Amino acid sequence: MNLVIQVGRIANDLELKVKNNLESIRFTLAVDMSYKNNDGQKVEKTQWTYCVAYGRLAKNISAFCKKGSKILIEGQINSYRIGQDEPLKDITEVVAKKFQALSNLKEKDESNAQLLDADDLPF
Repeated sequence: MNLVIQVGRIANDLELKVKNNLESIRFTLAVDMSYKNNDGQKVEKTQWTYCVAYGRLAKNISAFCKKGSKILIEGQINSYRIGQDEPLKDITEVVAKKFQALSNLKEKDESNAQLLDADDLPF
């Protein structure tokens, strides 16, 4: 079984691309993790995961998320090599099959203004 579930923040600006009538979106997911080292001290680390989504899922991620959005993705690990000449570059990424937006930064950024009562206004 090839199943990956990760929660993290989108680390780059999203760009929905269309090729051969298929939408796709590629992004990097920053997944925070922590553990205790041999001295018992807490060590925090960020794991960077390459991700890709296709079709309707790509459209939805583009519509509801942006850089900094916290999301949960479920998908499969895919590995391949790219390049024409030596050395070839090995790529490992998660092909997203499902996602859940855990924060909606697009909405928050657009309505970032504070609500003030008339008594709070300086004039």
